[in-house]
Parts: sequence; C-alpha cells; structure tokens
Amino acid sequence: MNDEKIFLPTNDLLFKKMLDNTEVAIGFINTLFGTSVKEVEHLTPYDLVQLRSMYANKKLSRTEVDFICGSDTEEKFIVELQVRREEIFDLRALYYLCVKFCNGYAEKGAKYAGLKPVRMMCLLGFQLFKNKDKRFHNYSLIEREDKSYLFNMPTFELSFFEYRKKNKLNDNLEYVSKFLKSGIVENNYPDFLKKAADIVLITNRNAREREAMQMYDDLDVKIEEVAKYRERKGIKEGAKRVAELVSKGYTVDQAVELVSSTVDRTVDIED
Repeated sequence: MNDEKIFLPTNDLLFKKMLDNTEVAIGFINTLFGTSVKEVEHLTPYDLVQLRSMYANKKLSRTEVDFICGSDTEEKFIVELQVRREEIFDLRALYYLCVKFCNGYAEKGAKYAGLKPVRMMCLLGFQLFKNKDKRFHNYSLIEREDKSYLFNMPTFELSFFEYRKKNKLNDNLEYVSKFLKSGIVENNYPDFLKKAADIVLITNRNAREREAMQMYDDLDVKIEEVAKYRERKGIKEGAKRVAELVSKGYTVDQAVELVSSTVDRTVDIED
C-alpha cells in the first residue's frame, strides 16, 4: 500500500465487514458482554454492493445499527461504533435498543412472546460520561433494592465502552481497545482479533472497498460539519429569541429558561 491511507477498524464499512465474520463476531460478543455464545445468526449481513448503492442514492440511514445478531442463547446482541462526538448519543442508543426489542413483537405473529432479550454495546471513541476514570458503563432493568434482574436475566441492557480511555480492564477488553485504535495485533492477542486484523489488511488492499471506505469517512466528516452548523444555528436563533422576550418584559433568566425548553435546533442538511 506504500504511502496510501490505511483504514482502521473504526471505519464504518470496515467495522461492519469484520463483524460479518462469524469467528470475529462471536469473539467480540463474548468479550464485550461477558457471555459464552457459541453460535450467531447475522441479522445485518455485509453487502458491499448494497452499501455502495445506498450511499449513491443518499439512503444511508443513521437509524441502522452497525451489527446485530441472534444467538444460541436466544438473546439478540447489538454492537454500535461511534467514533465522533455526539452529545445526545445516549438517547440515540436507547432508541436503537427500544426499536430492536420491540421488533420481536411482530416476528411471526408471536406478539409479546416474541420479545426476546436484547443487549447493546456502544463502542465510543470519545468521552460521553462525566466520570473520567470509568470507561465501562452498564445499564439494565433491575430491582432497586436487591439488584435482581427483571425476568432473572439482562432482558434489556445498554452498555457503553469508552475505548480510548486508559484505565485498566481485563486483558481481552484491553486488546479490543488497542486493536480498534491501531488495527494491529500482537502474538498474545486472542484468535478472533488476529482474524479481524487479517480482514483489515485484506480489505485495505482491495481497490473497490478502499473507495467505499473513503466514502464512509467523507460521510462522517459531512455529518460532523452539519452537526456543528446546527449547533451554531441553534445558538444564534436562541439568542435572538431571548432578546425578543427580554424586550417584552421578561427577565434574562426567564427568557433563557423559556427558550431552552422550546428552541428547535433542527436544520436541514440542505441549509
């Protein structure tokens, strides 16, 4: 590849391709969730032709997760990678989890019986939580006093792993963290990460996939630029409305409180 750009495992397309491999998917799931899954059913298979077509037709959606699978334990597992900062990503993740949990209601007419445990892990390349020393955050439906799970298992679980933080966790999580940041493995790394590293290397050598990976990188940059524009637009509109309310007799504190609860920061990408 000489001096060509090397795409890391955190590229959206490359991440999807890695987890499309069953050995890699099982390894990631068991490491991230602390499970002993032996079989998985891929529910979001990697399809380069389809992904390129969706990009070309501007139909790529942020409402689709990076990876979701069924398992031999009847649990569904979701893995979502978010490299760039998004202030309300926790709400977005909760939305994903709720949608995927409720999807079971409509499967084969099962209704409530079709609602199976769903567990979601979000790999974050930025700090979302205020606690700077904690990099792993886990939330589930539990009884407040005795800490027992609803339905005696993690039925509805949302976790976050801030992989760029440096405080020590177990070895395999440390290996996952280092691999995501570098794409490189060492001899003592588990086999599933060595397999993932092979996929990274091979994919980086494929011209069509390199082109597609660059498309995804460009899309991420555009999304970030739009988010910053929305924020600037929202601040400007908010300041204008505060001034209008103050001119009508409201105090500054009252005006700020009113605007904070009602201002719409939604700006179309076309703007």
